[in-house]
Amino acid sequence: MSNCCNNLKWEFVADASSADGCEFTIGKCLNCQANLIHLFYTAVAHEGGYEVVGDAFVSQILNLDGGIEQKEFMRKWYRQLDTNDTRR
Repeated sequence: MSNCCNNLKWEFVADASSADGCEFTIGKCLNCQANLIHLFYTAVAHEGGYEVVGDAFVSQILNLDGGIEQKEFMRKWYRQLDTNDTRR
């Protein structure tokens, strides 16, 4: 997981579905204006993190149907993220 700056100040923008036991919300850091995806696990309290994403990625998520299409998109993104994260 990657944070945007040393003083993260989260502002919620929109829900972005859930997949594989992980919830996703879109937000923005009020200090540096970075777009963020907040990933958190509903089965484990206080477990999760943030991932910095670009404007195009956020637009793509928001333009998807909020149902199955968005869920599948986020599942694929999350699994790719998990594969590339050597800390897991």
